[in-house]
Amino acid sequence: DFILKMRLHLAGNTTRYKQEQLLVHKLNTTVVDILKQDWPHRWPSFVADLVQSCQASDSVCHCNLNLLSRLSEEIFDYRSERLTAMKVAQLKQSLTAEFTQVFQLLLSLLLTSQDPDILLEALRTVLCFLTWIPEGYIFDEGLIEVLLFKFLPDARYRLVTVQCLTEVAGMDPTKGFQYAPHFSQMFVAVVFQL
Repeated sequence: DFILKMRLHLAGNTTRYKQEQLLVHKLNTTVVDILKQDWPHRWPSFVADLVQSCQASDSVCHCNLNLLSRLSEEIFDYRSERLTAMKVAQLKQSLTAEFTQVFQLLLSLLLTSQDPDILLEALRTVLCFLTWIPEGYIFDEGLIEVLLFKFLPDARYRLVTVQCLTEVAGMDPTKGFQYAPHFSQMFVAVVFQL
């Protein structure tokens, strides 16, 4: 509880957040370590709480996006050696089950935020999730179009957007065969934008 309060205190003020960003990132790492042990059974409302607290301020939102990225990487990419296979599976299942809330937050930020730092962090968070989210989120919810037509043309976001599109292009099209036509459309749109 102390760590969460300190994290929110530091992130609650934009100036303080920028000055103490390294400490906040370390606190996020600590929160992820706690979550790996306590979530979902001791903190079932974690994702809902995190998404809701993003409304507090841009710096809290930025901090929370960083936390979500770290959690995703820890569960899906690094697979901590300190966790049993059963616990990793439980964490994956929990994050996947709660992902709709996270996706709605990310898409809302990408569509409406005017803050370049928030937009960049939201894109980085999307990049972390692209390795494991169901294809429907990518192709059916307008994410590809937002990446292609809003962020790819803008030099500030082009690098991370290309990384996102590369991750999507690297997906196995036979896994989500109904989305195969989207790959050629995506390629044409990328070539046209560049």
